[in-house]
Amino acid sequence: MKDLITKTNGQDQLSQTGNSVGNDQAAEILIVYPDDLDDAERNSLCRVVETMTYLGHTADYLPDRKAVLKLSQYSAVVCYALKDDSKTETALMGYSGRVLLLGCLPETLPDPKRYPRTVILSGKDSAVAAYTFSGGNTFTQLLALEGLRLPQNPTYTAGTLSASTGEIPLAEGWGLVRYLPMTDYTTAFARAVLEQETTLWLWPYHDKPHSYAQFIVLDSVYPFTDPQRLLSIVQKLVREKINFVISVMPIYQNADYPAMRQFCEVLRYAQANGGAVIMHAPMVQGDLDPQVLQQKLTDAAQNYFKNQVYPVALEIPRAWMYRENLRSTLGRYRTLFVYEDGTAGECLDLKLATNDFIRLGAQLIPQTIGLDTTGTGYLDCRAGAVYLSSSEDPAQVLKAVSAVRNSTVPLKSLWDMSHTEYFNESGLLTWDGSALKVNGEKVSLNYIPKPYEENHNYKRTVLYRATANLQNQNHVLIVFVAVAMAAFALCMYLARRQMHLRFFYSDVEPLDDNTPRK
Repeated sequence: MKDLITKTNGQDQLSQTGNSVGNDQAAEILIVYPDDLDDAERNSLCRVVETMTYLGHTADYLPDRKAVLKLSQYSAVVCYALKDDSKTETALMGYSGRVLLLGCLPETLPDPKRYPRTVILSGKDSAVAAYTFSGGNTFTQLLALEGLRLPQNPTYTAGTLSASTGEIPLAEGWGLVRYLPMTDYTTAFARAVLEQETTLWLWPYHDKPHSYAQFIVLDSVYPFTDPQRLLSIVQKLVREKINFVISVMPIYQNADYPAMRQFCEVLRYAQANGGAVIMHAPMVQGDLDPQVLQQKLTDAAQNYFKNQVYPVALEIPRAWMYRENLRSTLGRYRTLFVYEDGTAGECLDLKLATNDFIRLGAQLIPQTIGLDTTGTGYLDCRAGAVYLSSSEDPAQVLKAVSAVRNSTVPLKSLWDMSHTEYFNESGLLTWDGSALKVNGEKVSLNYIPKPYEENHNYKRTVLYRATANLQNQNHVLIVFVAVAMAAFALCMYLARRQMHLRFFYSDVEPLDDNTPRK
């Protein structure tokens, strides 16, 4: 069964994000951060933790005062923005594992044989950074750096940094140690460099790390929107044989509306022609109870199932990865797409001290890091989703799709992966690469057009529908009652007439023929 990554050397490689990690196992990486984090550093630390999550590695994060005595328990250590050289030296003293230094490189290193000597270049400086990503695509960004230092005689370099002191490498390394001078990882450029360099730093072999693919996602597609616009985009993607995903918003009622059925016609057509459907997470204001969330997802899935549409994955906002109370609900899905929701580092729980979301064992597909206006992915070190809006002009959407297709990071079909979803009332959806089953029953993905009502009454309520059903099912009873009432009225008329005759004419003697008439 293929998984998230593409073929390497003719063989399918197992995705790291598909590996389940037991809760009783120690994390691979320890991230050490300063005790006095400010808001900007907290946001960057959040991105560093997410990098490990997206790359499929478990990581704990502790302040330096707690981390010093625990380094030996981890196979790799990340030192983030440690301001005090002595603390960094103490933390690294005697440690022989992999080390990633982010914005901190002490002048006096604890082990001269393991770490090179450094030269202080500047206190605060601005520099133009350049880095080459997949396919030889080079991007640049202006960085504000503080305490820039240059290691002597590095054995590994990548990128360039053009500062007032001259041009030096952006990333440097020697042996198992890697150094990046940035501390701000909230920008797209810095995050992309961090993900690529972290992948190379942790890769234990001399060849190129595994190559991952990207997915085109038509995002936040609402029911009851113009189906012709969506159909025009879908037909173009089908004709061009481009793999794509449609992220639909959940719907909890009115699944029998003609607009909903017409919308699902397009989705069923997409399913039958290589497209895949996923469920967008409900839009929630305030706190969300996990049981309520699970019921909402169950109801929404059932409404789509009624229309032969089968979402095979769930799309969640980035902040949900930090919601411990949602673990049980999100753990019901094998495949999770993650989109950027604009949240900052406040969502990172420092008390939790671990990125235990990775322990769910889900196949994570986060949003690609957009280094240009098209949102195209230029990183193949992990899977990524390129989100496009179907509400935009179809020509613009197809232009962005073309840019993604022509990039060096390959596209992948969601049908090439296995999927499992658990719902309430023992509901279950599975896809093993050959058969799609709902509650154990095999369902078809073939597209067969279905008619829908054109004179649908949109004002029908539950009471109205019950009344309409009674009216349709009791015509005979209504006729019988009408006949009975007519017979009763006739009887009442005859009885009234008889009583009238008796009242007015009962005391009059009948006349005989011999009685003289006056």
